[in-house]
Amino acid sequence: MGVYGVNGNIREVELHNIDYTRKPSANIALKGHNFDFSPSEIDFEVPADCGLYIGGDAEVKLDNMAMRQWSIIRE
Repeated sequence: MGVYGVNGNIREVELHNIDYTRKPSANIALKGHNFDFSPSEIDFEVPADCGLYIGGDAEVKLDNMAMRQWSIIRE
């Protein structure tokens, strides 16, 4: 999951009570470990274990957020 702001275009975002399970993408072989921000020109590599990325000028408030890998649930 990614949120990336440019020139203050993302602000006053609040995420509350999120229970997020990260599933592996079927497109890993095609795109690698990238967030796809199409159609913009933003492109960067993220760590394979990154569940949430907030970058740029994004103004985001998180409250009560649980994250886990799909593999942990499937074992």
